Amino acid sequence: MWWSDLRRVVVAALLLALTACGFHPLYGRQENSPGVQPQLQDITLGRVLAAPNSNAFVGQNNAGEQQRTAQLLENDLLDQLTPLGKPLRPRYRLDIQLGESLQAIVVSAQNETTRDSLIIIANYTLVEARTGKAIHINSARAIASFDVLRADFGNVAAEHDARERLARQLSDEIRAELASWFLRPAVAGATGS
Repeated sequence: MWWSDLRRVVVAALLLALTACGFHPLYGRQENSPGVQPQLQDITLGRVLAAPNSNAFVGQNNAGEQQRTAQLLENDLLDQLTPLGKPLRPRYRLDIQLGESLQAIVVSAQNETTRDSLIIIANYTLVEARTGKAIHINSARAIASFDVLRADFGNVAAEHDARERLARQLSDEIRAELASWFLRPAVAGATGS
């Protein structure tokens, strides 16, 4: 049927267009390039801190919950950046400052909150370990919503689950952004990749 032949031609044309524009996998290895994994493995995780007054929108968040979020993010980043363990002589250090807010997004007619949104922002700085110079600054933001129940335990469990999801999402976003930053031509030439 002519329709399936046309589809094959379109798919082939799209594949050719992707290769012509320089498309290559972010984490994949190419003939002369090991990818970005060596640079990512040269990062040691510095401080992951919760901002002291980041809960300006919420009266119920406490420092312990914010520190737990920092710990979750730190663990996820350690797993993703250096799965083989800390580098012996790291070239880079990653410092992270977290900010968060918990906001009511659905309020019933009886003025009761029925759905909350937890927002966490990670401001991070990649520092050259040898010189202490900040070489890359960026931020990542993640939002998770959850139902507010009448049972306090259910609310604690829902917020805890949201924190775990947000830590994983922030970790994925930070890793992907750092990987794409290392692939930029000016950075790739300076780092020796």
